[in-house]
Amino acid sequence: MLSWLSRDGKLLLAVRPLQTFSASFVSILLAVYLSLLGLPLWMIGVILTGGQLFSTAFNLVAGFVTDRVGRRRMLVFFGLLVALSGVIYATVSIPIVLILVAVITSLGSRGGARA
Repeated sequence: MLSWLSRDGKLLLAVRPLQTFSASFVSILLAVYLSLLGLPLWMIGVILTGGQLFSTAFNLVAGFVTDRVGRRRMLVFFGLLVALSGVIYATVSIPIVLILVAVITSLGSRGGARA
């Protein structure tokens, strides 16, 4: 069926559902975590919406910049961005900081952009 696709391409297609599931699960965990911190549901919705908007912006920027900068550098950048957000979530409990990190790093929507 996909004879034109290389082995690596087939592996990427096979792993995609797992990546999508894990990214969606992170969104659910983020919402639960913010709820446990006492944020109202409307604010959690605003945070997740902001994450979606920034994720879209990241994807647009990555699409334009990746060819100039290189895929590897973009992947490293977004990987470090997600790692930094994880460290901040593990060490900080100030809601406004968590909100900013969630929106800026788009952790609530995907965990970073695709490069």
